[in-house]
Amino acid sequence: MAESEVLTRDKATPENVLPTGRKLGILPVKGSGRYMLAYVDGKPGSLPDPYTGTYTGISQAERDLKRFVSALWDVSDKATKKKPLSDAVSR
Repeated sequence: MAESEVLTRDKATPENVLPTGRKLGILPVKGSGRYMLAYVDGKPGSLPDPYTGTYTGISQAERDLKRFVSALWDVSDKATKKKPLSDAVSR
């Protein structure tokens, strides 16, 4: 996503981009035949415990990745809806 674009759920979710702008992906664990979820934007960071393990199959990793991205967008959308319109416009 370009830096000047407004980050929306519709644009970001298919690309596994979180509301914070961080991008997640599935990476192979070297020499193990397993996969892990990780930030793929070059910045350091840790995922919450339920998502720090490894996966034997890519489909399970993809399902958890989509679940995690969707859950964070749900929280973000809920927080945004609670703000009064005047607060959202002035920021």
